[in-house]
Amino acid sequence: MIPFDLFNVPWVAFRDQDGMAGCIKDECAHRACPISLGKVVEGRVQCPYHGWEYTSGGECKKMPSIKNLLPNVYVDAAPIVERDGLLYVWAGVWEPERAEEILSELPPSAATAPPSGFAAMAEVTVDVPLDAPAILSRLMDENKVPFTRVDTTTLSDDVFPKVIAKVLRGFGKPAPKRVEFTPACILDSTIGLDGVGGQDWNVHQTHVVLPSRPGKARVLYRLSVDFVVGAEIARTVGGQVWQNLAEMILQEQLEGIRGGRFEDDSVGEQAADVSQSYDEWMEEIQAPR
Repeated sequence: MIPFDLFNVPWVAFRDQDGMAGCIKDECAHRACPISLGKVVEGRVQCPYHGWEYTSGGECKKMPSIKNLLPNVYVDAAPIVERDGLLYVWAGVWEPERAEEILSELPPSAATAPPSGFAAMAEVTVDVPLDAPAILSRLMDENKVPFTRVDTTTLSDDVFPKVIAKVLRGFGKPAPKRVEFTPACILDSTIGLDGVGGQDWNVHQTHVVLPSRPGKARVLYRLSVDFVVGAEIARTVGGQVWQNLAEMILQEQLEGIRGGRFEDDSVGEQAADVSQSYDEWMEEIQAPR
């Protein structure tokens, strides 16, 4: 289960018995206990207080504390769409006749899926005690690089197998090739690993920055590469290796954001353009209507 706030209303997302995503209000209809403190049982979320269970449509289907099941007991449910590993929740009043129009506003798959020729090697999710707009703007600041070279001098063969550690130590200075912002929360970048044995190796990053609670944000990070042969096998055999690498990269980036420090300004005009497009988008949505 994934608890989050949307417009100061608590919600919880989960998967039903068929693996489909669902989203309901994180508040039991019985005693208002946060449902997210419970667990998922056969595709239904179970409140930890008295065991009431809810479907992805918000209907209560089990009430152990009551002799006879009360009919028509619901909590609010929000329409939810899954695309390229991201969940989109509609928190307003759903109008079926506007479904096509609303869905057309979602970012295109090209903005969230790895580019052609790249394979996703790891995904990391962390909660950060900063507002989402602050994180996005700092990531896009022209003086802050959206990709940092991992401090390979600290790599341990206990964390990375010797062969992988040797390859990582050979990484050259990152050379940003493309940085793009997709409203409302996606930062997409491609970085060339200049000087890696003369090979044209590239890393693709996707940062999705979402508000999760007041004053907090959830950062989703995906690391993809174009130089791994047999990516599926590589993920199966060395999945933890790539996960550790992605976590190290994201940790360095977030430490830089919190401390307001990034000394490399190699993103230059690309980051400046992206930062400007983000600022213009923010001005547009904040303008009086």
